[in-house]
Amino acid sequence: MIQYEGKVIGFVLVCSPPYVPEDVDYSVQELFLVKKYRGQGLVVQAVDLVFAQFEGTFKVEQLANNAAAVSFWKKYYEQHQIEYTESEYNIEIDNITGTHRILSQTFVREREK
Repeated sequence: MIQYEGKVIGFVLVCSPPYVPEDVDYSVQELFLVKKYRGQGLVVQAVDLVFAQFEGTFKVEQLANNAAAVSFWKKYYEQHQIEYTESEYNIEIDNITGTHRILSQTFVREREK
């Protein structure tokens, strides 16, 4: 949970085996912050705290048409000098017509000392 001034304002869901692909240690499955608190650097701090707890190969994915998510992660990688490999693929989502393009980044993080 992401807390600020005693309130839960968001969450980060990180999965590990057996809920990630074979070549991945961790996957950021969800990242959410209440709109009122966006743009203040709080989610960056939360992601920093999550990454500081784990080391290994991470996978992060976004719907390609979610411009805010794509922009956040690209900026985060640049600011933290994270080298990543990006791929994309299409999926079908239950109850939503058509296929949807997914952007997927994979990178390695070492635990901070």
